[in-house]
Amino acid sequence: MVGIFESIATFQLAVLILIPGITSILTYNLLNPRKVEWASLPLEAIFYGFLNYVLWGWTEKWDCYLVPIFYFFVAPSLLSCLFLWLRGRKVVKKYIHESSSSSWDYFFAQKEDCLVVATLKNGEKVGGYFGGKSHASAFPNNDQLYIQWTYLIDEDGNMGDVIEQTKGVLINKDEYSYLEFYEIVRR
Repeated sequence: MVGIFESIATFQLAVLILIPGITSILTYNLLNPRKVEWASLPLEAIFYGFLNYVLWGWTEKWDCYLVPIFYFFVAPSLLSCLFLWLRGRKVVKKYIHESSSSSWDYFFAQKEDCLVVATLKNGEKVGGYFGGKSHASAFPNNDQLYIQWTYLIDEDGNMGDVIEQTKGVLINKDEYSYLEFYEIVRR
């Protein structure tokens, strides 16, 4: 039979490269959602898989039932985590473009507590505390924001007290004109 895989060795090499490559891509996209470029996926899978093979191919000589789990799933996932970690370093950021899908995703990926004021399209302002129990949607979902504590905002735009017994507020992208973020000053 003549075909793409003319021998078992060729097929095995393809599996040893493609499966870890796909695992790397899935892990990277899970940790850093982005628009999928279907045309480039095979090349990405081959790149990540080949890198995994170069780094960890020697483990196939070990006689241990955990080696396939490590080689096909753990190592490629760690490789994706390493790339994401490196992309977050200031030294590396000087030379590569930010990998976030949007400014929205970049800001909320920082996971910093802050005060948020949303100016609604009707001119009303809604504000509150964005903290550990708050949530911002990420790509590919529409920009929705859940703020865990809602504050009263006076006519001058100043935040007052927390609204009693509030469970927060959910703000959809099509309901606001813009958002303002304020650093929390701790005294």
